[in-house]
Amino acid sequence: MTEKFLKLPPEKQEKILQAICQEFTDHSYDEASTNRIIEKAGISKGTLFNYFGCKENMYHALLAYVLDFFKQYAIDDFETDDFIERCRILAENDIKIYQDAPYMIDFFARIYAADQSRIPTDVSEAISLLLSQAMEKLYAGLNYDLFREDVDATILMRIIRFTFDGYMQEIMMQLKMSGLMRETFETFMVDYKKILAEMKKIYYREEVLTNVG
Repeated sequence: MTEKFLKLPPEKQEKILQAICQEFTDHSYDEASTNRIIEKAGISKGTLFNYFGCKENMYHALLAYVLDFFKQYAIDDFETDDFIERCRILAENDIKIYQDAPYMIDFFARIYAADQSRIPTDVSEAISLLLSQAMEKLYAGLNYDLFREDVDATILMRIIRFTFDGYMQEIMMQLKMSGLMRETFETFMVDYKKILAEMKKIYYREEVLTNVG
């Protein structure tokens, strides 16, 4: 990003970067169109290139922006040793991110399915570090005594994660289709809490079961 861009009001920077993010989420790097970006951002093509110089610089600026964005949502402390509760916190954090910036998670997923050579080494390493730290926090200091004794806790944790990931994808798809309507979100949260309670009945020992509030 050039000095000209950094001197823009924060809300103007945000609008432009969101337009860039949407374009690189909906289209591959090669297919991404600056014409669509300037239309969404409400600026001219000359202005766009004055801010970024070239398409590659624009993409790199977006990567840095997305990385900084996700750092804001990093969970410092789960404050619980209950694995299902930690998964709940992560899932609800993902939903908050999706509500605040719908394209962020989609773009974050897309860049790992794309050509990694386009991602600068320092950004790639920073993203990997952020993800590994999140996973370390998720599994650190867990109370394994909550799990049923007749099954392998590590296998149960994988099943629980797969269940959460799948349900979060379903929620996000429905939120996208409904235009992120608040009513849709609240309906999903009611069902979501029921699922959490049932998961504890299935995976946790009966004597340690707690209600999901």
